[in-house]
Amino acid sequence: MCRVGGIYSAAAATKASFLHYSTSNCAPPKADIITVRDDTSGIDFSLSVYPSTQNSVRGTVRDSTGQPVPSRVILFPKPPGTQPPATTRFVHSDTLGNYEISNLNTGVYNVLAVPYSNFVASFFKENAYGVIHWQQSDSIVASGLLTNINVGVVPVVSPGLTRITGGVTALSGIPITGSRLVVRTVDGQTVGYGVSDGTGSFSIDAVPTGQVTVYGDRNGFTAAQGTIVIPPNTYTINSNIVLGGNGPTLLEEESVLPCAFELHQSFPNPFNPATTIRYSVQERTRVVLKVFNILGEEVASLVDEVQDAGSKSVRFDASGLASGVYFCRLEAGSFANTKKMLLLR
Repeated sequence: MCRVGGIYSAAAATKASFLHYSTSNCAPPKADIITVRDDTSGIDFSLSVYPSTQNSVRGTVRDSTGQPVPSRVILFPKPPGTQPPATTRFVHSDTLGNYEISNLNTGVYNVLAVPYSNFVASFFKENAYGVIHWQQSDSIVASGLLTNINVGVVPVVSPGLTRITGGVTALSGIPITGSRLVVRTVDGQTVGYGVSDGTGSFSIDAVPTGQVTVYGDRNGFTAAQGTIVIPPNTYTINSNIVLGGNGPTLLEEESVLPCAFELHQSFPNPFNPATTIRYSVQERTRVVLKVFNILGEEVASLVDEVQDAGSKSVRFDASGLASGVYFCRLEAGSFANTKKMLLLR
């Protein structure tokens, strides 16, 4: 394999084995970082083979009009910690939303679809769409071949300008990573969706003014919600969520990590004098986030370090800079992307 020098994580899998990183475990945050300079050898893997069973789950992810929605589909054991052990598994659907997960341990599962486009992550419930709470979903029993486990999802409509920020914690006060947040209006329209990051924080953009309800949910916890009223001309408002319950298993924790590197548009934009830049790190790697002016000159270095997988955010304060166009550039492993920002005094 030919690679340019740099910092990498390595993973290996076969059709019959779990994906393992270079630490011989399935968790991206725990993978060894490999520094490639010249020839690098000794990066060995020990793969765990899927159980040899005849248990499979098959279905489609689609919206209420019947259109397919390509997604990542996750099977969570229900309830966490049951015996015999049922391992969390996930697959990527094809472009028509079809998926199949084979060689499953016999057990009871919840099925969650996480769409790649602007739809809300939803659980399987027969003939239902947009089920955001795992307690309200239909469980499935993996024993033989299960077909027509079709997950219905609903789109996110974002007609507003307000950002809702906050944190998700357990009753003990411990931050909860990977909680799913959904914002709905009084008439039930979904107008926002987000996931809490490694510190339990979340940020949901483009929410309209008026009364909205923020729903928080996480497998193994008891769902919670909070209603807030967003006044006109409000650009940021805070809402915190406290979930009950004992929490998920370690394998469930690993399944909510971002499935891709991504640089989000800064908010607010235009801004004066500060804006927040959010980005997603798929796996542990070196992350560089810098801001340049229109001449290509570096004006700020916001991040330059190795980071674990997760959803991140950083505040850019341009108090000492002139009005104009600036560019935020993210480099993480082989991923690179740039977003334009406008500073208006």
